This record gives sequence, structure tokens and C-alpha cells, in this order.
Amino acid sequence: MTLRNLCSSNNLLWCDVDVSCDVNYTFHNDTTNCRSMIDYFICSPDITLHQCKVIILNDEDNMLDHFAIACKLGVEKLTARGHSVTAS
Repeated sequence: MTLRNLCSSNNLLWCDVDVSCDVNYTFHNDTTNCRSMIDYFICSPDITLHQCKVIILNDEDNMLDHFAIACKLGVEKLTARGHSVTAS
């Protein structure tokens, strides 16, 4: 079963990478020059915006082989359903 099939079978949303990002990969090995997209956000449609987009955070000071990723969630959708949301 592919990841996209898993999402559609379980009413989950696969968040695509924002095309305005500088990079389109989350894993990188500078020694072998290998790069791939292996980190994803999969969310319930109840907590995400309709056009859920992932932003890859390419921090030049990152010593790790993975970039951090961020996703904007629809907090207003949670609070409209009575959930308490605290920003940190």
C-alpha cells in the first residue's frame, strides 16, 4: 500500500511541499551528494487548511543530514469545534 493510498483510505491529508521553497528535499548527504524527500506531514483534514503546504527550513547552520519542516495548521478550525489551543 502506498502512502497516498493510506491517506485516502483513512481520510488523512498529505501536505505537499510549498513550491516557493528553496529546496525540494529534506535529507541530504553532502559527502555522496545524495538528496531525497523523506520527511512529510500527514494530518487530519479537521486541523489543516484546505491547501496544506509544508515549508522546508533550510538553515545554513544545520549540522544534521535532515532539514526541519514546518506546516501551518488551521487553528481556527480547532477552536471553532470547541478545542482549546495554546500558542507557545
